[in-house]
Amino acid sequence: MDTQLPEFVLAGLYKDALVITEPSTPPSAKLVVKGNEINSPEKPNIAEKQVDIPKWYLGSNNRQIAVLIADKSGQLIKDKELEFLTNILKACKLSIDDIALINYIRTPRSLEELIADPGCHQFILFGLSPAQLQLQFNFPNYQPQTVGASQIMLAAPLAQMMSPTAEAKAEKTKLWNALQLFFQLKA
Repeated sequence: MDTQLPEFVLAGLYKDALVITEPSTPPSAKLVVKGNEINSPEKPNIAEKQVDIPKWYLGSNNRQIAVLIADKSGQLIKDKELEFLTNILKACKLSIDDIALINYIRTPRSLEELIADPGCHQFILFGLSPAQLQLQFNFPNYQPQTVGASQIMLAAPLAQMMSPTAEAKAEKTKLWNALQLFFQLKA
């Protein structure tokens, strides 16, 4: 007797045995054959074979915010400046994990490159000019500008704001007022 069942009926009859979509034992599991334990054949994990490219910035960049500095000492950032920046970030309800801290002197990049990797859309430039990011126009400090889908704000160098002078205090006040607008902190 030659009877052919429709494909959907066959698939319904053998839904639990016809196709195995997941391995029945994890690759690291042991198989038991007649009381003896043997290692299961492991397939190479493709994800493990990927080469990690070293990060050239500090932070996890969770919020796609690039903070660029210009430290000529060769360090990423000096400890005192990092502490000062961390306090600024806390005031903005951010942390170092929310940003990509980049020393432009060590790793000069154009705005296009910074948008591509590390994938930022907001930029704060401490002590840098728009020309250094290969922008064709100039604008004053503490006045955020929109370039394409990105926001850019210029600020005085961190070290300049850390001194105990009236000028430094004035710069910090300008920075704070601009950051409140930049990150929409004012209600």
